[in-house]
Amino acid sequence: INFEETLGTLRYADRAKQIKNKPKVNVDPTEALIQQLKAENERLKAQFGGDAPQGGGAVMTDEEKEAMKKQLEEEMAAKMAENEKMLAEMNKSWEEKLKEA
Repeated sequence: INFEETLGTLRYADRAKQIKNKPKVNVDPTEALIQQLKAENERLKAQFGGDAPQGGGAVMTDEEKEAMKKQLEEEMAAKMAENEKMLAEMNKSWEEKLKEA
């Protein structure tokens, strides 16, 4: 029996035995985000879908709803103006940008 070969085989077996595998599920970040948003969407639908509030939510009066609607419209108008300004800036040719500078 070849002692060196047997010893080498035993060392190899010991090293192979000490290997620890840590399996990890490959998840596409966009797919994970989509799943998270779908879950949140379903949760919100369940929360606000019925007439009676769930999860201890408070009922909003018509005045509160109107105030919230007005605030959201103002925020959206401001965002829209900002986006239009950015779009106009992006659509300028390099010659126009050079003249401004």
